[in-house]
Amino acid sequence: MMKTMTLELEIAADGSLRLDVPFGLPPGKAEVVLVVRPLLQPQPPFASLAGAWQAYFPADFDTMAALREIRQEWEGEWD
Repeated sequence: MMKTMTLELEIAADGSLRLDVPFGLPPGKAEVVLVVRPLLQPQPPFASLAGAWQAYFPADFDTMAALREIRQEWEGEWD
């Protein structure tokens, strides 16, 4: 019986990895294939773009008001 498992584990500060396999495997020899891939840390969407376009607009330009106006225009077209 072969089982494929994907587990998210934490590597300890000393580099050790503890693996418990509570999946009902019978005692005896087994071939274990280990692939270690660091998980990407989630980042807020568009974090690198925050304020990037600010220099292209006048200082008193209200971005949120402009977006609301565009949204209202689009919603009007959908109706």
